[in-house]
Amino acid sequence: MKKIVVSLSVWMFVSVLAWAQPRQPKLVVGIVVDQMRYDYLYSFSHLYGNEGFARLLKNGQVFHDVHYNYIPTYTGPGHASVYTGTSPAVHGIAANDWFDVSTNKSVYCTDDASVTTVGNPTPGVSMSPANLLVPTVTDQFKSKPGNGKVIAVALKDRGAILPGGKKADAAYWFDAKTGNFISSTYYMQTLPKWVNDFNALKKWDTYLNSVWNLSLPVETYRNVPDETAFEKPLKGTTKAVFPYDLKEIRTKNTNPGLINTTPFGNSITLDFAREIIKNEKLGTDDVPDFISISFSSPDYIGHQFGPHSLELMDTYARFDRELAVFFKELDKNIGWDNLLLFITSDHGAADVPGFSKTGGYYNMGEYTDFLGKKFEKEYGKNIILKEENDQLYVDKNWIIQKGISWEKVHADIISWTDEKWFLGAFIPDRNLNCDMPEEICSRIQRGFARGRSGDIWIIARPNWLPVHYEGGGTTHGSPYVYDTHAPLIFTGMGITPSNRYERMSITDIAPTVASFLGLPLPAGATGKPVQLKP
Repeated sequence: MKKIVVSLSVWMFVSVLAWAQPRQPKLVVGIVVDQMRYDYLYSFSHLYGNEGFARLLKNGQVFHDVHYNYIPTYTGPGHASVYTGTSPAVHGIAANDWFDVSTNKSVYCTDDASVTTVGNPTPGVSMSPANLLVPTVTDQFKSKPGNGKVIAVALKDRGAILPGGKKADAAYWFDAKTGNFISSTYYMQTLPKWVNDFNALKKWDTYLNSVWNLSLPVETYRNVPDETAFEKPLKGTTKAVFPYDLKEIRTKNTNPGLINTTPFGNSITLDFAREIIKNEKLGTDDVPDFISISFSSPDYIGHQFGPHSLELMDTYARFDRELAVFFKELDKNIGWDNLLLFITSDHGAADVPGFSKTGGYYNMGEYTDFLGKKFEKEYGKNIILKEENDQLYVDKNWIIQKGISWEKVHADIISWTDEKWFLGAFIPDRNLNCDMPEEICSRIQRGFARGRSGDIWIIARPNWLPVHYEGGGTTHGSPYVYDTHAPLIFTGMGITPSNRYERMSITDIAPTVASFLGLPLPAGATGKPVQLKP
């Protein structure tokens, strides 16, 4: 009887231990689609097959009300927020670029003068995650004993570097001048042989010797006009119409970076991701690995042609079929039940004013000059040092020295401004005079990175875009739903398919991944973990 009791006790202990330490996925796949709005899951669904986005929607947990809870909604802050679980106020990636008052220079979000390029014949100052102030979930992953590699890839450097975090084994991005995937000495001194072999294939050259035409029968696109006033022609062309003879366009636009503004930017990113998985042997043993893949081309194409263009629709039609092939490969080589996969976006995009019939275009440069002259007349000095990202950097020391109150600065801006595009101004460091909806001001507060962000934030009304886009295309960065509403789907081992409608923040993703993997939450995380298993 004693043996039976002991055996039963051991069995119960082992069972509890197994429950407390669930089986880990062999591979975590994090996918960010640059500029993918939530509605593209459904508004382009007539272009999709059954094994790409449809597979995710059918077999994943689909979160329908996920938003960025800060501004500016840009690529750098978006990728950082997805992987750190917090907003720019904490992780420090204030924008793609910001102004450094102390040096009087603009700073790019992944600039690092202490490292150099690897993989470029003329190496120069390169990139790293040095400007990121807090750990990512990938850093937490690398910190756990027994975990394997973390590797990140994107066309954009910031789309790879920020998700990879401080401890990534490698981050790779596409060099528009050479057509190579490159890295920096932050990660390695030389590229692995397999990367050099891939670069030697010059796949970008093969893709750009083709013709980009509609990939599905024209009627599938439901009578969306090909030529509109809302699109910006590619450099080297005069009209934004199909077909695009890329070989011919290259005679006027020889830079390999042309591939970025075609669907083949997604193709070459997936080609390289496959090589990462194969050559680094990711997911092939019981040691978990993590790959981050960011698809940058939808952003380039959205900026060029806008969210209601045939070009963007065809990009997603092609992307859906390429994802379907990639998913089948993962299923065959690793097993879907051995994966944790999530897909989301770094921000959305505005409808083009000519399409939406609301809004218009505003000239922030002219407005900044106007304010500067007003300050000069009223204060005896133009207090504006720089405008960037619709944020005004001002001479704070001079304001304090002269005893000018921030209340007066704010009140003067409001009284001087009579622009139909202007919604309001906010001084986040002082939390002063929020004369706009509270949700907008709270998003500014979460996006305000002290020492990096501007002092006075100017907010335009919905569907008003910078004048640069008056020639066509769209942009993002605002606090409005078209920029904040992101897709989010989790799928893979043990995840029950379901539709979830609770309100979530994009900052909940990293805590959810960490919780699923049994990791500590990233140190700066302000989001909350969401239960994925029943």
